[in-house]
Amino acid sequence: LLVRRVGPGAARPVLIVRCTGGDLAAYTAFPAPAAQARGLRWRWCKVLHNYGDRPVAGASAPRPVASTPQPRRLVPFDNVSEYRGVFVAGENPMWLLSSRGELLCHPMTVEGAVSCFAPFHIPNCATGYVGYCLNEGALHISQLRAPGRAAG
Repeated sequence: LLVRRVGPGAARPVLIVRCTGGDLAAYTAFPAPAAQARGLRWRWCKVLHNYGDRPVAGASAPRPVASTPQPRRLVPFDNVSEYRGVFVAGENPMWLLSSRGELLCHPMTVEGAVSCFAPFHIPNCATGYVGYCLNEGALHISQLRAPGRAAG
């Protein structure tokens, strides 16, 4: 369970829930109407439901699985290539970011589980991140494409 403001200048919090079956759900908050508030200042609306580590019908061959299943950890981050959001570590890692006020889910394509994640800032990799891929046994240092930068 994590409550976090996601995205640049985000005014409303997002509640992110990791269920026992591996599912991930996100709810965004909006102000309750004054007449209906009765002590509750926020109402919640589901904006994302991700079915976690379940196999997808018609998907290609499954990825190699770590000998020990990795739990899906929710890791909040600030200033990774000017983004603010939540990284979901585990067998199917993903980024939860905000674009134009909408919460977006971006799967991270790596071979296997990502067991650790942290923002990482050095002169050669400004506003980057570091992650450890369990199956590869490798530590990855990288950056996201900065918002508003053209491809190419």
